[in-house]
Amino acid sequence: MLRSEVAERRVGFGRIVVDADVACYDPKSPTILPIATIENAPILFTVGVDFADVNSDRWKVIGKKPLDAHLAKSVKYFRQDIFTLHVEIYVDGKFVPYAGEDLSKMERLSAWSAKHVETRLRHHFAGTLDPETEKDKY
Repeated sequence: MLRSEVAERRVGFGRIVVDADVACYDPKSPTILPIATIENAPILFTVGVDFADVNSDRWKVIGKKPLDAHLAKSVKYFRQDIFTLHVEIYVDGKFVPYAGEDLSKMERLSAWSAKHVETRLRHHFAGTLDPETEKDKY
């Protein structure tokens, strides 16, 4: 489990799930919550985070626990060529042909920086749209 200061006197929570993918949870709190509370909360989104940011001291580790089966699966992302609009799915470290999956339920393939993940959480907790997230939606 990771924690990050996402707003004034508020803490957000995430978890490294596969490689450098981070699942961000819904609760925010002025203090660190028990791990059981965090892991039972809804996951807002899972994104690939820049490896250097995951391994930096920006986010503090507050605990470690084996992943449940649903979190240990590779996350699917999509990428779309800006000229041809051709779509591919990225999963398990490789690209596979698009087979009609609902792209609105996937994140666009990207390596998010820690500050952008924090901004996205701030917008969520404030009930506002994050312009970066909105422009990346399919």
